[in-house]
Amino acid sequence: MSYFEKLDAHATATQAKALNILDLYRAGKITKTEAIATMSAMLGKANLRAAALADFSLAATITLETGIPTAATGVSIRNNSRVAGRAIKQILDTPTAKADMVMRIGRLARSEPLGAAVRASDRAMAAQPLVEGWVRKLDPDPCQLCRWWWRDGQVWPKNHPMPHHKGCQCIKEPVFTEQAPRTRTRKYKVQPVLGG
Repeated sequence: MSYFEKLDAHATATQAKALNILDLYRAGKITKTEAIATMSAMLGKANLRAAALADFSLAATITLETGIPTAATGVSIRNNSRVAGRAIKQILDTPTAKADMVMRIGRLARSEPLGAAVRASDRAMAAQPLVEGWVRKLDPDPCQLCRWWWRDGQVWPKNHPMPHHKGCQCIKEPVFTEQAPRTRTRKYKVQPVLGG
């Protein structure tokens, strides 16, 4: 199973769990406070799992591409459960149709781990000495904005943040330093970075 597939499966499972909690709340089996606290904690845990997945996936990619065993960096991400809790509370407090509430909770629960994976990948890549830069690797079904951000295979410095949007599954594909041996060859279109 590829990184994309694992990350997508994780985001889908997180979404399903959040919708189950919402169903319990709407059925009156748990209070609003319990629903918010449970969903927030679940999203915090899902974000940590997504961050670890991104870190280990990058280490595995570097190992496969260079032939040099590379450890994960052990990146940490900020716990956004309080921010997520406020967003969940706002959704539950807004009088809307059931379908709208389900859509909003589902979208939030799916996008949280995807965003956590991008943030963790940014930090992990910056800490890997064999990585010189990155190219945006589009998700299997990229939107028009992601295709535009791809910039025909632009190589960016490893510390340059990758723009992403809610629900985006694009990742940074590493470009290696000249000192790193390559087990595979890739051709990239190198363009100057604006402002740098």
